[in-house]
Parts: sequence; C-alpha cells; structure tokens
Amino acid sequence: MARKSNAGHIFETAVSVKKHFTILRVRMPVLEVLFLALYAAFVSYNDDAKLQNNETKPVDNELYKYYPFFADIQVMILIGLGCLLVFFCLYGFSGTVFNLLTATFAIQWAILVQGYFQFSHDGNIHQGVINLINAEFACAVVLISFGAVLGKTSLVQLLVKALLEIPVFSVNECAVLKYLKINDAGGSILIHLLACYFSLGVTFVL
Repeated sequence: MARKSNAGHIFETAVSVKKHFTILRVRMPVLEVLFLALYAAFVSYNDDAKLQNNETKPVDNELYKYYPFFADIQVMILIGLGCLLVFFCLYGFSGTVFNLLTATFAIQWAILVQGYFQFSHDGNIHQGVINLINAEFACAVVLISFGAVLGKTSLVQLLVKALLEIPVFSVNECAVLKYLKINDAGGSILIHLLACYFSLGVTFVL
C-alpha cells in the first residue's frame, strides 16, 4: 500500500509540474513580446554604435575594444555559474536550466532598468557594449543570490525575484558610485554583498 501511495503521489506531482510548465510556455512568449515592445519604444543605439560601419578602424570601434570583456563575463554567467549548479545532487539539471532562463531574463530586464538610471537622455536609452557588460554584472547578482533559494522556489518565483532584485541593484549601484563616490573595483559591495543580503531577505520571507 505504501508503494502504491508513493507512486500515486509521484504521478500527481509529475502531472502538476507538467501543467505548470505548459502554462509557463504560454506566458514566456508574451513576456518576450513585452520586452520587444519596450526595446522598440525606448532603446536605440548610442552615438558610437551609430557612427560605426564596415570602414571603421578596429582601434576606433567600441565593439573591438570592449567585446573581450563582454565575452568573458558571458562565459562566467552561462557556463561558470550554470555548470557550477550541476554538482548539486538533487537540483543539478533543474538548477542549470533555471540558471540559463533566469540569466536571459535578468540581462534583458537589467538593460532597461540600468539604462533608465545611467544611459537615458532625450527620452531614450542609448545602447552600447558598456550597457551589456553592466547588465551582465546585474545578472551575476541575481544568479549568486539564486543559489541560496535553489530547491525552495519555483521558476516563476525566481523570475519574480530577478524582477525585484535588478531595480534594487541599479539603485544601489547609482547611490554607491554616483553619490558616495566609492570605487568598488572587484564588485565586493555592489555584487557579492548585495546578493548575500538580498538572498537572506528572500529566505526570511519564504
């Protein structure tokens, strides 16, 4: 009887999870369409990107100058943090998938939020490689705090956490760098400390 009861419970859980992800597969494209609308309405290339063409010298091209930094951070987020979660016995596969999906959401959202605080003028957010690098640092905050609640939260809850954490990071970044004039070269204050305290707050609420 115990085996039948456990099998029934596992089956009900599997059906519930399948239904949950079916609903999520419907809602995620709607979220991406919303992002596309916001980008179309409020985001444009910055002046450096607009002036670049096939005849631009590599030395004068912002992309050649900053792209190696962007690629290194991208590898750290998608491969470094993603593969790090594989070593969890119970949450290896789900943690990796959740990491990738949360990262893609957080980067898109961070470009908009940080753009509003730092790169917005004339009613538009001016997009460049620097914006992408800053957005990836904001994403790193989300993924570091993500480890504290892995296995206790659903994918939707993780996306809501990212939705709230990115604005908190952006406001904190603006206050520390612009008003307090603190040089946080390694990101100890802006990234790791904020991720620590934010994740502790989330675990307290849960």
